[in-house]
Amino acid sequence: MTNNIYPQLYALVKSALWNTQPEAGLFSSLTGDDWETLFKTARSQGIYGVISDAVFALPQEVQPPKSTKLTYSVNIENIKKYYYHTCGTACKMADDFASRRIPMMLMKGLGLADMYPHPQVREFGDLDIYLFGHYKEGNKIAREQGAKVKNERGKHSNYLLNGVPIENHQNFLNVASFKIDRILEKYLSAMLDEILNTKELLRITKPDGTIVQTQIILPTPDFNAVFLLRHALTHFGSGNMVIRHLCDWACFLSKCHNRVDWTKAMAIFEQADISRFVDSFTWMACKHLGMPAQYAAPILQDKMGTDTNGAVFCTDPVIDELSGKLFTEIAQCTFFVHDPYEKKPKGLGIIFYKCKRIASTKWKYDLIYSNGSFWREKIWGSIVAHIKYPQSIFRL
Repeated sequence: MTNNIYPQLYALVKSALWNTQPEAGLFSSLTGDDWETLFKTARSQGIYGVISDAVFALPQEVQPPKSTKLTYSVNIENIKKYYYHTCGTACKMADDFASRRIPMMLMKGLGLADMYPHPQVREFGDLDIYLFGHYKEGNKIAREQGAKVKNERGKHSNYLLNGVPIENHQNFLNVASFKIDRILEKYLSAMLDEILNTKELLRITKPDGTIVQTQIILPTPDFNAVFLLRHALTHFGSGNMVIRHLCDWACFLSKCHNRVDWTKAMAIFEQADISRFVDSFTWMACKHLGMPAQYAAPILQDKMGTDTNGAVFCTDPVIDELSGKLFTEIAQCTFFVHDPYEKKPKGLGIIFYKCKRIASTKWKYDLIYSNGSFWREKIWGSIVAHIKYPQSIFRL
């Protein structure tokens, strides 16, 4: 991605999230090739659909060329169709489970999309569900419906229903491998009774504006505050965190910053040794995505100040520096960008490539694995995982 695309892309994200008008002059020099690069980058960062309203709201004279915009418009309509198709699948699943007295909670993806200004354009792949102790029964029902259920012994099983990938969770996090996940899993599991008692249900707005009440249970804000951060942190450690993860956090805070018990949340972040990441991740949303400071205030508290021009800045130089380092890592993520001409390692070269990748990003793992347990949890955990699943050794 050429450097001149960065400010335009982030201006579009800010506009889409906070309903502001980007400076038209930023886009006046973009060529057709520049727009193609911008859209390709937006797709790799998971925000291809999110920026659509901002793109179409630009003055006509600085919008993409007609042919590029036409292709983009068609793709956005396909994203919306998939959203409503997935909604229908999720509703049918919830109704079916409810008829058997099984509650279904939806995590991330579709449920999180509802926190965006326009849920229909927040892209996602699979549906993450939790059945409150009915994990095995859920897999059995999926088989009865003709689905091929895989990975039943892991954190979640996988199957395809009506063309939609489903992850049926028996655990929220990877408790078998990481201490931090065992700490956070215990914290999240303690909230399940409250989630069932509160029973906040997803409402879906149809294309005609009609609002449909579903039987899909949503996590409480206290649950999401911890789960979403750990989910983002996991992607960061895997090298595939994208701007969408930061957008998710910003949108969550915009809706729920005053509904979370931050005293408890910050205490568990401290216990899991991820407070530095939480602070930096939150400050990134302000600094780079334009999130209003009041949404970050419950977390950063005394770590923000205002200069003479009214601009908010971070008063903690360590957090400010780390957030810049994190954002650079995210912005340059090429995990989802596949170069057909790239020469890929083969055989033993794959092992050397993986070792080199881990060594070059140790600083990231120091943010992820509590109490400096990088060698015990990441390295040894990877070795054990490869022994259990040897087919993964030579898989990039």
